[in-house]
Amino acid sequence: VILSSLSMLLRVTCMETCFFQSLRVANNTRTALLVGLFRSTIKGGGAAGAGMTNGQRANLMATDADLIGETAWVIWTLALWTWSVASLPAVLYMMWRLLGTAALM
Repeated sequence: VILSSLSMLLRVTCMETCFFQSLRVANNTRTALLVGLFRSTIKGGGAAGAGMTNGQRANLMATDADLIGETAWVIWTLALWTWSVASLPAVLYMMWRLLGTAALM
């Protein structure tokens, strides 16, 4: 029981660390994108700033950066589901070793 509890504590700790690190990376990516968009619209070179008002530029930067921030949740959800499906055979095997044929019922 103690070993199982420690194992669960370690798993939850690792998952929380991974989650917060992924949020940190997403925020850093969002900030870098926002800075890049800001610089390109301020310079106005090419099609980046042609015929745009300051309000349109601000809206473009906020919208694009927000979409990158929302993508992090999708990636995190896919990672969790992938891990769940990948670990399912191992869990079933361990249950079968512990419980025998009763695990199949």
